[in-house]
Amino acid sequence: ESPFTSARAMSRITGWKAVHIVWNAIARFHFDTVGKVASIDSPVWVAHGAQDRLIPARMGKEVFAAAKVKGELLLVPDASHNDVTLAGRSEYWGWISTALGK
Repeated sequence: ESPFTSARAMSRITGWKAVHIVWNAIARFHFDTVGKVASIDSPVWVAHGAQDRLIPARMGKEVFAAAKVKGELLLVPDASHNDVTLAGRSEYWGWISTALGK
């Protein structure tokens, strides 16, 4: 839910350019979500709020696009970062039920 593509990509959008320039030297963990989902042999399901200002919805789309095995992408038009379940209502709960195979 509301994934970022990588911590490095997030550092680019924070506005502090020095972090991006020295990222490899200062970061122990890269949290490369795109790289991880490309190697997972299980379906990847992504839900993201279209109005998310913390982690752009385009990142959720990129994570889903990179998935080796695609589940389903749910973009909730009226949701931001922390209200995907509330704004998505029955559509979200149907999505999660299907993802869990229930």
